[in-house]
Amino acid sequence: MKKYIFFFICMVTFLALPAKNNKNFVYLLDKFQPGTATLRTGVKSQGVFNYELISKKMHFLQNNDTLELLYPESIRDITIGDRVFEYVNGKEFYEKVKYDNINLYIRFHASVLSKGKSAGYGSRSQTSAIDNVSIIPSGNTYIQLKDDEIFEVKRDYTFYIPVNGKLKRFTSLSSFSKIFKGYEEKIKNELEGKNLNFDNPEDVKKAVEYCAQYILSK
Repeated sequence: MKKYIFFFICMVTFLALPAKNNKNFVYLLDKFQPGTATLRTGVKSQGVFNYELISKKMHFLQNNDTLELLYPESIRDITIGDRVFEYVNGKEFYEKVKYDNINLYIRFHASVLSKGKSAGYGSRSQTSAIDNVSIIPSGNTYIQLKDDEIFEVKRDYTFYIPVNGKLKRFTSLSSFSKIFKGYEEKIKNELEGKNLNFDNPEDVKKAVEYCAQYILSK
């Protein structure tokens, strides 16, 4: 128990909002879930985690406080349930989905869009798109929105497959098939009729699972 507490005291800094105000964050998971953080040294520690999509930082709970990992670069990955989140390129946690011959990496992020504010007589005026606003955290800065403004959260996903040590991004069936040299047409012919949406993580997973039978390009 002492080892557990010491690890997290060393690894985190307190955020401005306590756990009871978590509704003001935008999280990937419906609720904080038990998980295991594995350091690059191999040391493991237990926690209760969730991924915050606006700040793109891993949060966890301790003593009813919401905490943020202070040195995420010292962590190799965090396993939450059956999902693995790897710290990539010294920047963010990406979900890693393993298949036979392929690893799919998913980058999760979100933006906050204003749907307008009161313009009088029950109408609303549109305002431009806004990122990292509200009492949703932006780094260590918090901005309070006006009560009469309505905001909508837009979730986005970016997909990668590692090839020769580098992450290759793909956004469509065409760019996805090009990762598999020599199999491009076969993959296109097989997947075109499945009406897969390459903005949808579940559809992308189906495409990657199918292509696990092929050898990645060199």
